[in-house]
Amino acid sequence: MTQNTTLPVYAESIQYDFKELLVAYDFSEAADSSLKYAVMLSKRFGSFIHLIGVQSPAEYASALEAGPLAMEMSQRDLQFGLKGIEERLRTEGIWSDSVRRIGNISDTIEGAILEHTPDLLLLGAFGYGLIDRPRLGSTAEHLLRTVRCPVLILGPSALLRDREAPPFQRILCATTSREIPDDILCFAGHFAAQMGAHLELVHVVDSTHKEVWRKPDEQLCEGWSRKLRDRGISVSWTVLHGQADKVLAAHAAESRSSVILFGLHRSGNHMIDCADGVVSATIRQAHCPVMTFPHDLSH
Repeated sequence: MTQNTTLPVYAESIQYDFKELLVAYDFSEAADSSLKYAVMLSKRFGSFIHLIGVQSPAEYASALEAGPLAMEMSQRDLQFGLKGIEERLRTEGIWSDSVRRIGNISDTIEGAILEHTPDLLLLGAFGYGLIDRPRLGSTAEHLLRTVRCPVLILGPSALLRDREAPPFQRILCATTSREIPDDILCFAGHFAAQMGAHLELVHVVDSTHKEVWRKPDEQLCEGWSRKLRDRGISVSWTVLHGQADKVLAAHAAESRSSVILFGLHRSGNHMIDCADGVVSATIRQAHCPVMTFPHDLSH
């Protein structure tokens, strides 16, 4: 079997600094974990942290039913809570601001992204309603498919119990495609270099594709890795066979990866680089955060 592939040209111009971080915060354990990762990145990159707390119209109406006084106290508690986080961050030498808004959660966060143009959005991924249990929360599902900035997402198994988030020491860059867009591979290398981390390129082949030969995949991974090694980046590669989300989550745990990175090559609302549902399913199972990076991201 012959497979024509083009090795990416490592772009020296890729420079991506996490100077502006946006954290979707709702006082949940997932939001606290997301904030811990934002703090870790801020201490490394000197990032400014924007906090946004969003109440849906239904939540607002429910609070209003409790009466005007109870409503006022509820809103004041939310605002004071965000301000309290700002003050705590300030004592750690981190600059931040916060805002509380009412509206559709996805739309409001998208509006905040347009307003602040963050280098990274951080949020908890999973929903609490019955309809959300077999999948990601509807907000996370929507944002993954629409926002034009990298996103760090924490699934239910990636919540932090420690006081601080650990630094990213091992980055797993995952793909199920033989055509990785140049900017995605370059971002992975640049991010690993910034963090002083080891980068592992993991290519997953569906085990149902019996006709796929192992050798071309291995040659392709070695070619990708060589481009990065030539730039002084610590990199290795692995070819896995099986159901992508399961083998990726298991390999990330076994290798003690700090974060799983997916490049999202989109066409409309469809993810091209990974089969539909792989990213979401991996987030649900992974022990560590998942970061997505959109193809053709312009700054």
